[in-house]
Amino acid sequence: FESLIPQEAGPASINYLNLPFLIKEFSVGYTHSSTLLFSERYKTKSTEDKVLAFAPMYENPLYNMDTAQFRQVLGNSDYLFPLVGTIKEVQSINETVPSKVFINEKANESRFKKYASDYSVLHLAMHTIMKDDNPLYSLLAFTNVESDDNYIVESGDTIYQDNKLYAYEIYNLKLNARMAVLSSCNSGFGKMQKGEGMMSLARGFIYAGCPSIVMTLWQVADKSSSELMTSFYKYLKKGKSKQEAMRLAKIDYLETADDLTSNPYFWSGFVVLGDSSPIYRKSGLAYWMIVITVFVGILVFFQYRRSSPHKN
Repeated sequence: FESLIPQEAGPASINYLNLPFLIKEFSVGYTHSSTLLFSERYKTKSTEDKVLAFAPMYENPLYNMDTAQFRQVLGNSDYLFPLVGTIKEVQSINETVPSKVFINEKANESRFKKYASDYSVLHLAMHTIMKDDNPLYSLLAFTNVESDDNYIVESGDTIYQDNKLYAYEIYNLKLNARMAVLSSCNSGFGKMQKGEGMMSLARGFIYAGCPSIVMTLWQVADKSSSELMTSFYKYLKKGKSKQEAMRLAKIDYLETADDLTSNPYFWSGFVVLGDSSPIYRKSGLAYWMIVITVFVGILVFFQYRRSSPHKN
């Protein structure tokens, strides 16, 4: 909706840089259904008020081919192209807000399951593999590099993790996060169910306990994704709501885009789903400075009264 324009644009005036997109005036949010929008069941109590971010590497038998420019939706996780932009993306987030970041071969499924319930924001910058015929088997692809870290212990049993986080697994997670950012292709795409909305990976995170999701509606470009996410977290840190932070991030992107990359394809695919309340509150520094100043002033006043000579 934010890429709509309030007036007709003729062929002679189509210049994406100058179009009056609604995003320039309004922040826009979405929800799967009114039931989820007004649900009171989300009681998030994350123990770490930080971002948990993942940007995996992929070993590809086709490494000699040209690197893919987009986060491709492929049916075989053995042939995933590297995503160079995701490393920069999570590193920029780490420089902006307190974060715990796993990149390359350390960005695996076992670490996600170990730490996910302890963080207030989950950021997953990776490939998505969609299964239109069976949406519950759509997955987020962590690194495909084998290591000894691909095991977790549950109820005394050692369980191998294949680094493929399936949608049905997400539905069964118990998360305490206030927001999950699925910076991957088509993370908001799935099968439409009557009365329920889109059955997608994003919806799985909502059922797992995340009241707010940032997701994508189609394949997204690495470079524009990195720029958008960097600005998004910058505005979140300033105390902006999620919807407003996304709006300002998109406006920042448009201000530096060219005639081609200002096309809505490059920036409007990211949307905010669900609760839009701020992640970070303003520090109130000015308020505390006033309180401290008044307190110091009172101390000085009484000290002066004590030291002043008294007349009989």
